Amino acid sequence: MIINQPPERIKTIVGYNESTGEIKDLPISCLRKPLKPGQTIRSPYFAFVSNPNFANLNQYQPFMWLHCFKNLDWLTGKDENKYLFPESDFADECFIARAEVPIKYDYCYFTLNHIHSGVDYKGFYTFLNSLEVFHNLKLKGTVVVYFSASQKRWVFNINSHHKKLLNNVDVVWKKLDHEGVAKVMASSRFSFFPNHKDCSPRMVSESLIRNRPVLINDNIYGGWHYIEKDKNFGSLFIPGDNKSLEKAVSNVMLLPNNQSDSWKQYYGFESSTRKLASLVQKYCGDMGVSHLYFSDFRQVFKKWSKKRGKN
Repeated sequence: MIINQPPERIKTIVGYNESTGEIKDLPISCLRKPLKPGQTIRSPYFAFVSNPNFANLNQYQPFMWLHCFKNLDWLTGKDENKYLFPESDFADECFIARAEVPIKYDYCYFTLNHIHSGVDYKGFYTFLNSLEVFHNLKLKGTVVVYFSASQKRWVFNINSHHKKLLNNVDVVWKKLDHEGVAKVMASSRFSFFPNHKDCSPRMVSESLIRNRPVLINDNIYGGWHYIEKDKNFGSLFIPGDNKSLEKAVSNVMLLPNNQSDSWKQYYGFESSTRKLASLVQKYCGDMGVSHLYFSDFRQVFKKWSKKRGKN
């Protein structure tokens, strides 16, 4: 069940009661991005910090902040209403495509062919600086340039040394569908994330669900907590530190491809919507629901309710 949810700034919320099978709209909402001029949001609401640009603006007063950060000094609000709980925790095997293909690459990397987004968010220059280590370790990789410019040409400033190293990397110049992404990940031993300003990188979650460990920039905004939760998920590396990267690569290459088992234990849609319902009702009182999430996912709760009725 692939769910393409619109990127609205404000999300309405729906709840599910596992005891009765009832599904109902709830009188709360979620703020995901800064409001447009003239746009308002009615209390009560909570906020997912999926965009770093609004987390420290005093104009927003959600009853709780759900975030991805290591350092919370700049996040508005009291400490007791901040929770390490990004949207990527809700990723689930029922929402993503799977593929069974032979392993062709050691790593895959997904990026944007855009100066701002490619560098600040997807860590393109960190990727370039990692190529020397990858080359010395004889790693073969593939890079998917999605949402790329129409011309198949890099918009970044790339020196001759890095251009030479890039010649050893297979580059895919197109936006892939869900099945295409699944095939690329399945064909790689691990997924590489030199990303930096990425608050809720679902590609990290999807890689783990697809049984592919991850190699993640230690400075990434979101996704680092998976490695701290379970070392079987992958490794963190310090950008610019070749020894750190070499060690991280060595670690991740030895990991078995069974990350989905641990993912189901800690994260996923069922456990995360249950956790969210518990947190919301801590602040808003009993709403008579065991799970809740964005209204875009009502069909999932309907499926649960239908299944419950058959049992």
